Amino acid sequence: MHTEDLPLLVFTLLSQWAVGTFLVAVVIRLCTGKETALAATRLGIMAAGPAAVLSSVIAALHLGSPMAAPNAMNNLATSWLSREGLFTSMFIALWFVVFLLHRQGKINRLLDLVTAVLGLAAIYSTSGIYTTSVKPAWASLNTYITFFGTTALLGITGVAFTNVLGAKGAADQTVIKIFRAAGIVALACLIVQIAYLPVYFAVLAAGDAAAQATVTLLGGSFALAVALKWILALGGSAIFLYSLYNPTKVAAEMPKNAVFLAAGLILVGEIIGRYIFYATAITTTVGL
Repeated sequence: MHTEDLPLLVFTLLSQWAVGTFLVAVVIRLCTGKETALAATRLGIMAAGPAAVLSSVIAALHLGSPMAAPNAMNNLATSWLSREGLFTSMFIALWFVVFLLHRQGKINRLLDLVTAVLGLAAIYSTSGIYTTSVKPAWASLNTYITFFGTTALLGITGVAFTNVLGAKGAADQTVIKIFRAAGIVALACLIVQIAYLPVYFAVLAAGDAAAQATVTLLGGSFALAVALKWILALGGSAIFLYSLYNPTKVAAEMPKNAVFLAAGLILVGEIIGRYIFYATAITTTVGL
């Protein structure tokens, strides 16, 4: 991976963590009573905005002229980069309103939903930037599956992590039930990604020289890294699910150590996966 790709690695992971964490927090807020929702999502809501802001700053610094970053939104009709900037800015602006309401002990569920949708639109736009590139490894449905899968995985573990980090009493059983369902969703996201890999490899193998070079890298020098990414992600997801379905562990409170371990394993796995994403992408011609 080129050094200039490092800010993009951090930006994409951080923005997907922010949107995913906010989205899962919104699900909890929709499915629980006001007091439970405010307590269970306090740190998750609080962390999502700064993470989104930081990711935007990193993205702007990656540009040749950071001060000209606002100009990236001047071509909404044809530019995915412009759409990404617009949706991210709107997500951050509405997050701030949600945050202020939360601080006042208020919840506007419609505002929550609109903000979450804008966040997902930003992730979709980011995916669009890569799928329209001249790198066959990126110009694929796999990019959408990967980015939205990461958003779900980091969001689920992100809210679980912040939930237990800020817990001050017994766990709410309704919230635990939501996390159980979320854990199944996380595992399903991993299964979908793994199930699509043979199709992804087959398409690349039938492609041009750049696409075939990516397959060679994935099956050669990066094979161990690929295997490690999936082992960590699946292992973290399994630990998360097991801990939540163990009645002796969740009767009194969320299993903190298990949640921390699961979140850590999944995060490391996603970092490795995103490194592979950038390191194995070969350019067909001059371009992104």
